Amino acid sequence: MQQKDGRHRSASAQATIREQVIDYLKKQRGTQNQTAEIFVLHIRSVNRMWARYKSGGRRNIKEKKRGVNKIKKSTSSYKADLKEGDIT
Repeated sequence: MQQKDGRHRSASAQATIREQVIDYLKKQRGTQNQTAEIFVLHIRSVNRMWARYKSGGRRNIKEKKRGVNKIKKSTSSYKADLKEGDIT
């Protein structure tokens, strides 16, 4: 049976798994290798989660916005740039 890729989980599901992994490790219920097996994750993923948690706490493992941050230019400044020839 092939394992489903974790990138296909929703962002909130991934954040929940990260929190569960951190709680499991904090309570010293097992090693990182055991945690990876239990949560069906790669050991490097568990190592990365734990390192991020240790460096910045829960805010480093929480859910973040995804995708490209689009900044729209206002129409008037765009037209002014066209007149000046600044836009390529």
